[in-house]
Amino acid sequence: MQLTITLIDKGKDESFDLIVNEDQKIEDTLRILREKGMLDTADGNYSLKSQRSGLSIKKEEAFKQAHIYQGDVLEVISVS
Repeated sequence: MQLTITLIDKGKDESFDLIVNEDQKIEDTLRILREKGMLDTADGNYSLKSQRSGLSIKKEEAFKQAHIYQGDVLEVISVS
């Protein structure tokens, strides 16, 4: 199943909507966005937080495993 989610890049203070497969690993999605210059996370040093639950998200999991649902908003926070 496909999900539409919103990512907020705290480093750039930008947000964008994405359509992702719920079985795709979160880190793979974010790696692609970094490679395309859409995400400001140096060397993959970042943490993720769900605005809905307020909990940190394991980027190694798939969206479904991390309990990310349609319409969720994820904050990407660069870690120095």
